[in-house]
Amino acid sequence: KRIVTTSLVIFTFAFGACTSESTTVPPTTTSSGCEDASACSADVCYELMRPAQVVARRQACPLAYLPIGGIEWHGPHNPLGLDGLQAHEASMLAARQGGGLVFPVPWYGEHRELHLAEANEPVRDDVARAMGLPPENFRRHTTMGGRTVMQQAQFYQDLLYHVYHQIRSLGFDAIFVIVGHGPLHEYAALTTMVFERATGVRMDFAGLTDLVEGVKVDHGARTETATMMTLRPDLVD
Repeated sequence: KRIVTTSLVIFTFAFGACTSESTTVPPTTTSSGCEDASACSADVCYELMRPAQVVARRQACPLAYLPIGGIEWHGPHNPLGLDGLQAHEASMLAARQGGGLVFPVPWYGEHRELHLAEANEPVRDDVARAMGLPPENFRRHTTMGGRTVMQQAQFYQDLLYHVYHQIRSLGFDAIFVIVGHGPLHEYAALTTMVFERATGVRMDFAGLTDLVEGVKVDHGARTETATMMTLRPDLVD
């Protein structure tokens, strides 16, 4: 947790969104001491804050964190929203210590027929059984109402551009996308580059495993389970 937090905080200042003159982050109002990131959510999460709180934090550091991830099977011991949850929790840690505000995870819209446990054989049918669903619910060409593979990919790119524009309109000079689901790296790489060139908003992205040297990417196994046990142990069996 310390490594991830430090990496994100270093990014916050190196990114140029927060200058040395404007990095005084307004104090939190929770009584918990904010040792747990979730206890501080009302102080760094945009959707939970009152207007005056948002203005104060944005003026101190006009950086927005956008965690992205979907809803996917990660084993019987992990929450289905693991990807977005871990990205969101890491974003809160960074915002608490380095400034900026965290936007909600866009849970829906990602590709549902590629790079997804529910869509991949032979895991697909096992997941359906574990979820008490008929296997055909996860068969290809049945999950997205007739959208083709290309249409699904374009839709998610458009969704990210829509979110970026909305964040820009709310007064933020920089957006850092935290990728919780590995296959979304490609979407983040393309859209952040295009959006920065088109608008001048400072953009960058990273996955959690990019921030910690030597960590191996997996799916619901040692790395992702350990991350969830660190960030949200209450959600892991």
